Amino acid sequence: MLTKDQAVCIRAVDYSETSQVVTFLTRSAGKVGVIAKGTKRKNNPFGGPIELFSFGNIVFSDSTREKLATLVEFEPLEGVAGSSAIARDLFVLNCCLFAAELVNTLTKDYDPHPGLFDMFITFLQQAAIQKEPGQSRLLARLILFQLGLLKEIGLSPVLD
Repeated sequence: MLTKDQAVCIRAVDYSETSQVVTFLTRSAGKVGVIAKGTKRKNNPFGGPIELFSFGNIVFSDSTREKLATLVEFEPLEGVAGSSAIARDLFVLNCCLFAAELVNTLTKDYDPHPGLFDMFITFLQQAAIQKEPGQSRLLARLILFQLGLLKEIGLSPVLD
């Protein structure tokens, strides 16, 4: 069965000389692990290796949810800064990597959270366009993202 969805890459690991294992956070399917065959070849259908924080439309085939799905198509979209815009500042990169690791660790495979997807995209956009040299604004955004993540997955802290 083929599934089409919007997704952002939260983890990418080289699998072989030509392939990657990529974890995407998707809007309607949740966290999905896929094997992206041939992404590191010169002439590949994906336009090159899939980088962390890449955003776009994906098509994947999942026969069983216990194994990795197969990535069929990845069409990058504009509007969310990729790793190149985020990597300009080491502090911004560290905050975005921390947010991605939280999403990867605290969510289950195929457990959709559209609100969390939107929060994560918004956080990445705000982090990428941060122009002020102060780090306190980004830290405040990261804390708000963490609180929103906990609320979305049902582990909302009691703060009163």
